[in-house]
Amino acid sequence: MINIPQCLYCIHCEKNMKCIVYPEGIPKEELYKKRENGQVCKGNVMYNEVVKS
Repeated sequence: MINIPQCLYCIHCEKNMKCIVYPEGIPKEELYKKRENGQVCKGNVMYNEVVKS
């Protein structure tokens, strides 16, 4: 089973999977954190989950 980090489902994550909060790459300890909608990631950027229709 492949575990895809929740961060990749954030609306701020670009199509090429780069995070605007960590453009050089998400640190391992951040990558696997469970985030809730509206939770601040860094620099007042909030995690907002992509709504799937």
